[in-house]
Amino acid sequence: MTDSQSRVDRTYLEDIDAVLVTIEGRREPGDIDVVWPPIIEKLEKHGTHRMILDVRSAHYEFDLTTAIDVFMRVATPLTGLALAIVIRPDQREVGIVMKTATRAFWNEAKLHTSIEEAVDWLDS
Repeated sequence: MTDSQSRVDRTYLEDIDAVLVTIEGRREPGDIDVVWPPIIEKLEKHGTHRMILDVRSAHYEFDLTTAIDVFMRVATPLTGLALAIVIRPDQREVGIVMKTATRAFWNEAKLHTSIEEAVDWLDS
């Protein structure tokens, strides 16, 4: 993590059999290697392939090329995942990169602007 303002919370939501991951603070490309292994462990622990990734409070301050490289690296070990990505409207560009990288590895992904939308999509 880059500073004391960075935070990652991983919570299993039993009622919808999904892991809610909330990422906050300024993000650096190297954070991925620290942040993602525990997320994958949480998915495996609960035997689910459903995740809500809430990045509305995260700040990705790297260029688009770096974002593509980083999110492709993250998506590589993920297959068969239903991923609801919750973003702010001004994060649409990075959200599209996340969605595209995730779908490249046989995952289903969709962008949302609220947790409620994400839950409804996963529950449909």
